Amino acid sequence: NAACQRLRVTCASVKGDVVVARNQVLTNVTLPHLERAQAAVYVQDNTVLNTLSVPALAAVGASVLVADNGWGDLTVSPAPVDPAGGCVIGNGANVGTWLRVINNHAFYGLQLGVNSTGDELRIESNGAFMDGGLIAGLTLANGSFSVLSNSLLSALRVQLPGQSVAGIAGDCVVASNDNLGSAFFGSALFDIAGTLNVSLNRALEQLTLTAETVGLPSSDDALVHLNPSLANATLRELAQVGGSLNVSNCSSLRHLDLRGLAKVGANASVAGCGTSVPNAMESECLVGEAGGGMVTGAGAEVLETHGFDVLRLGLKSTGANATVARNGGLSGGIHVTALSSVNGTLSCSNNTNATALDVQLAEANATIAQNVSIRGNAALVSVVIDGASLDVGRAVEALDNPSLASLAMSTLRSCRDGGVRCARNALRELLLEGLTSVPGERGGVEVVDNSASSDAATVTNMSGVAAIGRAMDCGSDGVLFRGNSLFTSLLLSVRVANASVVIDTNSDFRRGVSVADVELLEGDLQVTGCTAAAPDPTAALNISGA
Repeated sequence: NAACQRLRVTCASVKGDVVVARNQVLTNVTLPHLERAQAAVYVQDNTVLNTLSVPALAAVGASVLVADNGWGDLTVSPAPVDPAGGCVIGNGANVGTWLRVINNHAFYGLQLGVNSTGDELRIESNGAFMDGGLIAGLTLANGSFSVLSNSLLSALRVQLPGQSVAGIAGDCVVASNDNLGSAFFGSALFDIAGTLNVSLNRALEQLTLTAETVGLPSSDDALVHLNPSLANATLRELAQVGGSLNVSNCSSLRHLDLRGLAKVGANASVAGCGTSVPNAMESECLVGEAGGGMVTGAGAEVLETHGFDVLRLGLKSTGANATVARNGGLSGGIHVTALSSVNGTLSCSNNTNATALDVQLAEANATIAQNVSIRGNAALVSVVIDGASLDVGRAVEALDNPSLASLAMSTLRSCRDGGVRCARNALRELLLEGLTSVPGERGGVEVVDNSASSDAATVTNMSGVAAIGRAMDCGSDGVLFRGNSLFTSLLLSVRVANASVVIDTNSDFRRGVSVADVELLEGDLQVTGCTAAAPDPTAALNISGA
């Protein structure tokens, strides 16, 4: 219709299709009482349409398509946008197949009152919606839910009713929306059967999602990726991900809340986030921290993030390595709770500002299949790994941490193939008094070159004690305690060593040295070059055993 500018129809139902198409000057379509269309609803190719109102729509037998409206004469100017207009469809509508809102350029806002769709719900490539998008009452999208490439969409709010929510049967994708500032999916728990993908939204600052599961039973992933303005991501109700969890390259991220996460089928990763945050104070990353901790089918990692002051990681078990590495921030510490099993290496390395590592072991017998590695953390002052007995498959290493004053692993019981190595730290407290076994060709304990440095933090509350072993059996490397200047006493309990026990050139043993429980040393017992700045008159060298 070449001259029709406004259309108003007051019918309540249509037995066939509703089609409004190819009207060159139509700006306003209002169907105020339409509740039911037994076939489809198509509003398409209306050149200057900026207002579509179907507020009472409750049932559509087939599909709903709103597409290619409001283009205007693009060679001269786009269609005008009416702030009083927009696209309003539905009041708890049940759509038989799919619902698509695609390539519309003159709607000021979008409101969809949708209860369910039989297939996908897609909002894509729209050049308007400056007032945002609201989808209210959704209980089931029996296909994918996609919000893609809407260049001016300012906000997205998906309100789910408080109960009887089935969720999204396919993927949930919010991507490449250049002006999207906030995205909210909430008010009830729901499930996403496919992939969750929130990515490439360059203005997105706030993400809130109340999904309880993602990728079940499909083993699909949850991805929050390349949202450079994202400062706050709250997914605290998310409990299970069938595939991998990946939060990455969100350079402004300061708050990440995944505290309810209990199970990830593959890898769980937070990487490359917060790189543009100038100050990480009063910010935090919570992953699996609530309840009994997270179980991952593969590894768990926090890498190259700079926007968090505190990391709280509830980690029950991993199928591969557990790694916290190359992060800035974390001056409030790294706190791991509920740990019972790592089927790989537990690593904390090259974190420039982290001051503390606290790992609480949950089970009666915790295991780490390979190594415990603490390396190159410039500001790290204290390490505590405690709570339950711990067996390590290979080695425990604390190396090149210039401020590390205290290493407390009182419940460490054995290192089966590699022993304990502590070197080039600032240790003045070392608690390994539960260690009973460091067997094998590389089995032994080496504590060397731990002294004050220009980088070491001023620490006044450390005990000065090095307590190593409980009638310990050592392999071929024996015990070497050399070049340490900050300990005031050494308590060494070694039953058997297949090599020498050497205590050499330690400069402040003012409270004495004890070597206890000795039964068999295959090599030498050497105590040499040990001095004290201010000896205690009761200090002594005590050697005892069978």
